[in-house]
Amino acid sequence: MLPGLKLGQKGFLLMTLLLVFQGVFIGANFYLLDQAEHESRKQGVTKQIIDRASRLLSQMYEAGDKVGKYAFFKDEPKGPVFLKNYTDARDGIRESLAWLKTEVKAQPNQSALLGKINKNVEVGLGILESMKAAADTESRLDAVKFGMKQRIALQPCIEELVHDHMAFMSEERALETNAPQLQAEKLQQQSGILVGGAVLNVLIVLLMWIFINGIVKRLDILTDNSQRLKDGESLHPPMNGRDEIDILDNSFHKMVATMQGEEALLRSSENSVLSMISQMPAGLLIIDGRGRIEFANPKIADALGFDQDDLTSVPLANLFSTRGTIDGDLFDWLVERSDGHVVELTAKRKDEGTIPVEFSIADVSYEGKQHFLAMALDVSERHEMEKLRQAFVAMVSHELRTPLSSVSMFLELLEMGVFGSSNEKIAGDLKYAGSQTDEVIMLINDLLDLEKLEANKLELVKSDCEIEDVIDKAVEAMANTIDAADVLLHFEGAEERALVDPERITQALTKMLSSVIRLTPQGETITIDTTTTAQSAIEIRLNVPTLRIPDEQVETIFERFQQISLPALREGTGLGLGLALSRAIIQQHGGSVGLLSEETTGTTFWINIPNAA
Repeated sequence: MLPGLKLGQKGFLLMTLLLVFQGVFIGANFYLLDQAEHESRKQGVTKQIIDRASRLLSQMYEAGDKVGKYAFFKDEPKGPVFLKNYTDARDGIRESLAWLKTEVKAQPNQSALLGKINKNVEVGLGILESMKAAADTESRLDAVKFGMKQRIALQPCIEELVHDHMAFMSEERALETNAPQLQAEKLQQQSGILVGGAVLNVLIVLLMWIFINGIVKRLDILTDNSQRLKDGESLHPPMNGRDEIDILDNSFHKMVATMQGEEALLRSSENSVLSMISQMPAGLLIIDGRGRIEFANPKIADALGFDQDDLTSVPLANLFSTRGTIDGDLFDWLVERSDGHVVELTAKRKDEGTIPVEFSIADVSYEGKQHFLAMALDVSERHEMEKLRQAFVAMVSHELRTPLSSVSMFLELLEMGVFGSSNEKIAGDLKYAGSQTDEVIMLINDLLDLEKLEANKLELVKSDCEIEDVIDKAVEAMANTIDAADVLLHFEGAEERALVDPERITQALTKMLSSVIRLTPQGETITIDTTTTAQSAIEIRLNVPTLRIPDEQVETIFERFQQISLPALREGTGLGLGLALSRAIIQQHGGSVGLLSEETTGTTFWINIPNAA
């Protein structure tokens, strides 16, 4: 139906036709009803005209009779009654004539007859009025004689009035007789309109059915296309047309074509990703929302001694466990830490052996389905290296520090002259050897403290202390070094307090100050100041205005045994463990360290530590 129009236009056109047809039908019915009502009203008026016209003659006779009786009985008690009867009849005649004039003015013939009747009536009323006047002024006998003469004069007028009245009544009765026929014709016309309206309504219903059936059929095709797409079957051919359903169907076909192309690309990409995952050197797992393995790459399967297929649908808790106890399920515990945290787990091999792994998990859910990507990295070699490092530290602690302490003590005894006096050159050499031995012992102590910090075995004894006291102790410990380096130190004091281990904070500040002194050119000033940051942390800053650290060394300067290359330093100057130990102590307190190096302000080393408040 009208394929060139859109769905909304078709509906609008159909509704417009419906409204037009109904409007014409209702208008025609209203018109016929009005005509029928008019004819009915006209018939009623005709009856009233006939009735009034009939009464007109009787009223004339009544008026003549009463005026005659009034003339005869005027001196008796009945005289006034006859006079009133005459007056009422006369007024009734005039009222009837006035009403008849109004009702028949639309009927030319009747109006002309009524004019003649009115003329004769007026003549007759004039004669009657003269009889009344004679009765009022003359004697009874004279009045009666005058009345008899006037009756003879009134006779022709009455005859003509009767003739005109009969003609008028005949015309009205003819109209009354034709009224039922006119009403029948109107009813017949109304019946024809009703039949036509019924036919039009049937046509409209048929058009509506065609319109709705066309929509339903095409919607059924769309629904079936959706099911066919779901089942992987071919779709119905595209619809031809320009309305909304046809446009939707064509768009659906284009979308399906695009989806099929994207699906092919997705399958290709998925195969590529799976191929990359399978070839990665790290162990990778894809886990569903219930904590069961959906996919395991060959690396993790080989590490655990399983075939890839053997790991499918296996719960994660069957293969991995924590070193300590946790609350709840392992998978839920890992998901709570799926924001980049790396945890160390123990993986269970098929041969009942175990290997340590670093495990991380990330949420890769899509389309409302939960999926997680997990990486398991075998750290067995790193554990072996850790054991070797710990053995080396133990060797340094027990096998090297004790002999060095003995050497240091022996050198002190030699310098004191316990074994005899020595010349000035030998005394200088002994002092230099003693200081070098002390530096080695201090380096060993720093190394041991750093190992304890990294293993979380260094206990902190926190107390509320003044930052100024901590800085003063660090400056005092480095007084000789400051003098030997020929640098100046400026510190005006501090009012902040912090909840820290004062001895360890003093140690961290001393180590940082020692490294800063090594980097400061001779004659320059190191400024120490403090402030409270917006995060309620206390910041201690050590600024050297002429010192500039290269950008490539800013990120690594806090690592162990870093070599610094500056114009004012000799080639290969090292910072040892001082800054690394300082950072480890501050981080143990929940703080942080860093530096900012700029051309205009120089270099500022800073320490942030929690406030006592």
